[in-house]
Amino acid sequence: MYRTHYLKIISEIEKKMTKQIEKLLIEISQQKLELEAALRNNLSLARDKEQQINSYRDMRINREKELNKIRNDKKALAHYVEEKEAGVKQLESIIKKVLEDKARFEREQRIRQQQEALKTKSFRALKGQLPWPAQGRIIAKFGNQWNPKLKTTTENPGIDIKGQPGSAIRTVLGGVVTTITYIRGYGTTIIIDHGGGFYTVYSHVTNIQTTVDSQVRNGDVIAYMGDSGSIKDQSYILRYGAKAKNLTQKNG
Repeated sequence: MYRTHYLKIISEIEKKMTKQIEKLLIEISQQKLELEAALRNNLSLARDKEQQINSYRDMRINREKELNKIRNDKKALAHYVEEKEAGVKQLESIIKKVLEDKARFEREQRIRQQQEALKTKSFRALKGQLPWPAQGRIIAKFGNQWNPKLKTTTENPGIDIKGQPGSAIRTVLGGVVTTITYIRGYGTTIIIDHGGGFYTVYSHVTNIQTTVDSQVRNGDVIAYMGDSGSIKDQSYILRYGAKAKNLTQKNG
């Protein structure tokens, strides 16, 4: 009898222990699942954090590259402006020598004879109606030019034409070639005397088709457009004596 009672007690204890163990196993299993989920979440957060760090690093690198490019562009642009300003002074010096040249009177005679033979009008009569020397679009007009990058104003003595490299550059009117030279900021340059104190200047040219003291007619190909990069473009300048004039105005 005692044995039966004892076995019954043991059996109940075993049942309770079994239930407790099962409950504990369930709790452990749930805790394991929760820990695994938390770990996955932490790994995902870590990956997101790493991606954010990499993204910020890439943004900073790109920003630094952009700033360096702007700084370099500003330096190049400032140097270009300095070269252009020095070139204007050089051009003025050349024009002054041309005006003082004794051969100027002989050129005037040759130009008048050409105009009479071809029955063409004088430069003064055609100013403001002259054709462009090259095909392209005007990227800088005559006069003061505001540069937003450098925050400076510079004076452009003519117009700048951006066109296809290798396209023909033609004379706008008959005359005599007085100068073929290199000018700072303007590259290889041709100057033509049209009589009456008017001169045209064609710069950033290549593959020159004429020579100094040659007589040219309206529309003659005198050279070809050089490399039309972001800065160097064909410049076309009209001068009356020592002064630059506005090409687009008849009375400019």
